[in-house]
Amino acid sequence: MKQYILLALFTLATLISSAQEPTDTFWHLEPFNKKGNSGIGLAEAQEMVKSKTPSTIIVAIADAGVDIYHPDLKTMLWTNTEEIPDNGIDDDNNGYIDDIYGWNFLGETTFDNMELTREYARLNAIYELKEIDQAENQQEYIRYQDLKKTYLKESQEAKFYFEFFEQIKVGMELLEKEEGPNPTKEQIENHKSKSRSEQIATQILTRAI
Repeated sequence: MKQYILLALFTLATLISSAQEPTDTFWHLEPFNKKGNSGIGLAEAQEMVKSKTPSTIIVAIADAGVDIYHPDLKTMLWTNTEEIPDNGIDDDNNGYIDDIYGWNFLGETTFDNMELTREYARLNAIYELKEIDQAENQQEYIRYQDLKKTYLKESQEAKFYFEFFEQIKVGMELLEKEEGPNPTKEQIENHKSKSRSEQIATQILTRAI
C-alpha cells in the first residue's frame, strides 16, 4: 500500500502543479552558453567523468532542500551508522536526535525553515504587540507587517495541503483494511467508501493507476 500512497500523492501534486504556470524548464541542467544560460552542464559532466577513476569523498551541503530520495543521491548519502533512525533518541550522544544524514541547522533533521519564517519570527518577537507609532524603526515595522501577511497566507496554504495529504493517508489505510495491501484497479473502482477520506483516496488512485 505504501507505493499506492506515494502514487496518490504524486498524482495529487501533479494535478496541483498543472494548474500553475510552469517555471522549471530544466535550464539549470543545461551547459553554460552565450545566450545567458548558466546551468551546470549535467550531461557533459557525466560524460567527462566516465574516463576518470572514482574516489570516495564526503560533501557537506551548505544549503537547504536536498532531495534524499533522488535516484542519483539516495545510495550516495553519508549515513551516521551510530544513530538509529526515527527513534527520537540521540543514540550517539552528539547532541542531535536522529541525525542519520547529518543535521539541518536551519530547521529540523530533514525539514527546513524558509528565510520568510525565520525573519517573521525575529520581527514578530519585537513588534507583535506594538503599533507603528510605538516602533523605534518604522520602516522595519512596515516590513514586518508585509512579512506577516505573506507568512500567514503561505502558512494557511501549507496547512491546507498538509491536512489534505493526511486525509489521503488515512483514506489509504482504511482502503487497505478493506481491500488488502495491493488492491487492483477494479477493486478500487468498485470500492464502497464509508468516509470522505476513503472517497478522496479512491478517486485519486483511480486516476493514478
